[in-house]
Amino acid sequence: DRLKTTFAVEGDVKDPGVFEATDSTTLLSAIAEAKSPTEVARLDEVMIFRTVNGRRMGGRFNLLDIRRGNAADPQILAGDTIVVGHSALKGAWREFLQAAPAFNIFYYLRH
Repeated sequence: DRLKTTFAVEGDVKDPGVFEATDSTTLLSAIAEAKSPTEVARLDEVMIFRTVNGRRMGGRFNLLDIRRGNAADPQILAGDTIVVGHSALKGAWREFLQAAPAFNIFYYLRH
């Protein structure tokens, strides 16, 4: 059963998908396998969902704290699902920059 040996990464990562879990897979290495967070990812809103003794659980993690060494890098288990959050503010700003055709002009923003 593939679920017993894999984990999934979804949300704002460059290459979401299903990856092989090993004894050394951590949250940082799992995100790296998904080709890193996108520019609009919320690094302080990374969720790990897992099932323990038949019960669904979830935990919220801050990648910035983990990268700085201020928080532990949790182990990822087979069957886990990692979801990287989306920053609406960063996303709107990025869309605005891509849509703005010229400099020195005001544009109406979509609501």
